Amino acid sequence: MKENFKNEKIIKFLKEVQGLKIKKTGKNSHFGQLHMTLEGILKKIEPVVENCGLVLVNRGVCDAGGNKVVTMLVDVEKNEGLISELPIVQTDPQKVGSCITYYRRYNLCCLLNLLGDDDDDANIASGKETYQDRKEARKVKKQTAKVEAAGPTNKQIMEAIVKGIKSATDEKVVVGLIDKISKTSLEDNIKAALVKGANDKINSFKPEGDIIDQMGI
Repeated sequence: MKENFKNEKIIKFLKEVQGLKIKKTGKNSHFGQLHMTLEGILKKIEPVVENCGLVLVNRGVCDAGGNKVVTMLVDVEKNEGLISELPIVQTDPQKVGSCITYYRRYNLCCLLNLLGDDDDDANIASGKETYQDRKEARKVKKQTAKVEAAGPTNKQIMEAIVKGIKSATDEKVVVGLIDKISKTSLEDNIKAALVKGANDKINSFKPEGDIIDQMGI
C-alpha cells in the first residue's frame, strides 16, 4: 500500500474525526491517569470510516522484522492511505497481549491526531516527573478538592468573625455577627469568647454614661 496524505477520502475522514467528542472513560489503575479506550475510539470512528469509503486495519503482525502492531487506514480502490507501526519488544506472551491492546489504541490516536491520554507535557518521558510524583500530586489534588467542597474550616470561620468584629463601625453589624456566631458549629467556649468580644465592641460605640447605666453603677 502506498502512503498518501493527499488522498481525498483520507482528508475527508481526518476532518470529520477531529470534530468527534470521545470521552476518556479509561483509567490507569496504578496512577489514576484518564485515557480513551480502544472500544470507545472504535465505536466513534468506525461509522466515519465506512461513510468515507475506507477500511481500517489494526492488528498485531509477526514477520522477519519482528513483532509489531500495524494500523492502516486504506482507500482500497487506489491502494493507498495512512499507516502507523509500533514494534513490540516484549517476549512474555501475557505482556505481548497487553502491548498489542495498548499499541492498537496508541497507534489509532497517533494516526488520527487524537490526544488519547491526559497530557503531562512529556514530564514523565523526560524524567522531570516520575509516576510516583504524578500519583502524589493527584492524591493532594483530590484531598484539596474534598476540603474545598466541605466549606470553610472552624478556624477560618472564627478568624472571619474576629476580623468582622474588629472592623465593624456600626452596632447593627456586630449584632448580626452575634447571630451568626450562634449558628456556627464552633465549640461553646469559643462562641462565648466571640460573643463577649462582640458585646465589648458594641459597648465601645456607646457613650460612657450608657455603659455605667448598664452596669448599674
